[in-house]
Amino acid sequence: MLVMDDEPGIRLLIARALKAAGAIVLEAPDGVIGTLILEQAKVDLVITDIIMPEKEGVEMICDIRLAWPHIKILAITGGGRIDPAVFLNLAKQLGADVTMKKPLNIKALVGQVSGLFPPEAKVA
Repeated sequence: MLVMDDEPGIRLLIARALKAAGAIVLEAPDGVIGTLILEQAKVDLVITDIIMPEKEGVEMICDIRLAWPHIKILAITGGGRIDPAVFLNLAKQLGADVTMKKPLNIKALVGQVSGLFPPEAKVA
């Protein structure tokens, strides 16, 4: 799994929760580094913040759907100055499998991630 968020604390919180659930987790502070990771590693799921510097989540969702259509996408955002629902609806329209609003409920996030894969699947 790849977790992309420009907020180190949120990225770490998500990564720790997923690792505790048995996942292999890679991390990136933005879409530029996230793209480099996707080009080199096998990833089954990307959790991406929508608002990030360099390359935002909306652009990442479009790129993932074109280059790696098999990858599941969970988009997250706090929205900034705009209602988060606007960004989350856009993310869904562009191909995100699941969207969640910040602040995150980590148990709910882990549950959403688990729900994206069959019970017998080993997620990386």
